[in-house]
Amino acid sequence: MEKVMHLLFSDRFGGAEKVAIDIIKNINKENAIYVSKKGPIEDILKKNKVDYILLDKITYREIEKIIKKRKVTIIHAHDFKASILASLFYKKCTILSHIHQSPEWMDGKNIRTLVYKFREKKFKTIILASSEIKNSRLFLKTTNTTIIPNYVDVGIVPSSNTKSYTFVFVGRLEPEKDPFKFLEFIKKFQRLNRNINAVMIGDGTLKKDIEESIAAENLNVKVAGFIGEPYTLVMAAKFLVVSSIKEGFGIAIIEAMQLGVPVISEDVGGVTSQIKADTGIIVDNLLDVENINKKIRNVNYNNLVEAAKIFGNKYKLEEDWLNLLKGFYK
Repeated sequence: MEKVMHLLFSDRFGGAEKVAIDIIKNINKENAIYVSKKGPIEDILKKNKVDYILLDKITYREIEKIIKKRKVTIIHAHDFKASILASLFYKKCTILSHIHQSPEWMDGKNIRTLVYKFREKKFKTIILASSEIKNSRLFLKTTNTTIIPNYVDVGIVPSSNTKSYTFVFVGRLEPEKDPFKFLEFIKKFQRLNRNINAVMIGDGTLKKDIEESIAAENLNVKVAGFIGEPYTLVMAAKFLVVSSIKEGFGIAIIEAMQLGVPVISEDVGGVTSQIKADTGIIVDNLLDVENINKKIRNVNYNNLVEAAKIFGNKYKLEEDWLNLLKGFYK
């Protein structure tokens, strides 16, 4: 039986971490281990009863020791930094590079793209979460890639007709998610209607700055922090607002739509490129709030909710998703 190490650099819970945990729980759980930096992710791993090793610092030496002690035969590396490190062990293990993100630098020629291209022949395959990632300059001509959209299923969540918030933000409070753009969106909307409000779900290095900005601008925004399963709170909002610079896939988007919460976003890749006028509100400029406000007033919200659910539920094909992934573990 193959022994699989899922290697990640993040110390907290996000889209890639959710995918890794779902894979472990559904494929070869007794012979899989989650390895990342120490941090808040530990609570999620315990809750999901996943075998894990958390490190103060992820180094070649530490990973080598785990491979030897746990007899690891496959390293399933999530995103770029983990993939580069994992590639150094290609003589000892089969390496899978699983890319969930779509950062802007991926479309240019720089040290990061050059290093990844130099190491990519060491991977058995490169798993990409969306066609948008495949169409980037980095992967456009790469042959050993497989596109596997993420499986997403929020499960059964008690429904509620109460909408306590107008807008919700879900994601890491980090530059790539551009939470300050979300705050600017709210600021502009409040000028049109002082009754609108919002909640931000997530944690990160920008949290303190976000809270200070909310107070300074007197914005009607609650910062809820990190919540492992924020579904009830997401359902309490009318719209999910996506302010990301770019999205590789966008698990939070699919979760919101499965919950019947339509999305407002620019086309930032990932699933946002698939959202049409009847399933969400995709705009050229998120800060053109007068245009967005007009679209909100003119849309049939109940129809939008039902269409969003249908779109989101397309990603519940768990069996198909698992069968595709199982093929790489043989």
